[in-house]
Amino acid sequence: MVLLEELIKIFSKFGILEKRPKSKKHLDYDTIDLKSRRILNRLASHLTQRGKELLDLFSDIVVEQTVRTKTRQEKVEIIRSEQFFIRLAQLGLKRTLNKHKNLSDFLCIDKSYENSLMLKKLKRAIQDCQNSQYISLTGLKKKKASEL
Repeated sequence: MVLLEELIKIFSKFGILEKRPKSKKHLDYDTIDLKSRRILNRLASHLTQRGKELLDLFSDIVVEQTVRTKTRQEKVEIIRSEQFFIRLAQLGLKRTLNKHKNLSDFLCIDKSYENSLMLKKLKRAIQDCQNSQYISLTGLKKKKASEL
C-alpha cells in the first residue's frame, strides 16, 4: 500500500503536484491529518455543489466572543466544536457526532480555547481546499486497500 505522503513527494519531484499550502498565520498545514483534510474537502464540495456560503450553513451557531491577546482585545466569530461536528453529521459530511481532535486543534483559536473554532480560520481552510491540488487529492471518501 502506497502512502499518500510518499506519492506526493514522488510526484512533486517530477513537478506534477504542488506542495501543501504554506502555513499561514495560525493555519499550520503540517499538523493536519488525512481525516481532517477529507472533512474539509467534503465541506468545500458541499458548499460548491449547492452554491452556498459557509455562513448559510452555520449562521445559527456562530457566536461573537471577545478574545484577549497579549496586546489587545478583539471580537471573533466562533463556533463551538461540539455544535460544528453535530452540524457536519446533520449535513451528512461526517458519519458520527464525535469531535475530531486534529481538526478541532487546527481550527481552534488557541490551545486555551480548544472548544472554540474560528469561523475566519474555517473560511481560509475551505478556500485553500478549493484552490489547492494537494488538499483536494485527499478526496472525499476514505479509500479501502482494495481500491488502491
